[in-house]
Amino acid sequence: MIESRHLEALEKLDQADFEAHVGKRFELETGTLRLARVDAGAQPGAFTLLFETEEGGELPQGMHRLGHEALGEFGLFLVPVGPAAESGAPCYEAVFSRVSPDAP
Repeated sequence: MIESRHLEALEKLDQADFEAHVGKRFELETGTLRLARVDAGAQPGAFTLLFETEEGGELPQGMHRLGHEALGEFGLFLVPVGPAAESGAPCYEAVFSRVSPDAP
């Protein structure tokens, strides 16, 4: 289970925080992922992260604890989305869909 202090840290991160780390490594308990891409969503505050496996085996869909030297440690719900086009490595997506307090 992900501790609440990790969820609080994740709530403070936004799209720009992750965009600054595209191409960087994120550590897992079972291996390493590389942040391949950050895409904006259709709504303000919505975005997706696409990770490629660097080390370790395939991951099941679900919550995984990730660590990054600048962003800290947090949990993300990762969904397998198939192999990377170039490398064939397994890829995983995390979707952020935040409602703005100013939204109607």
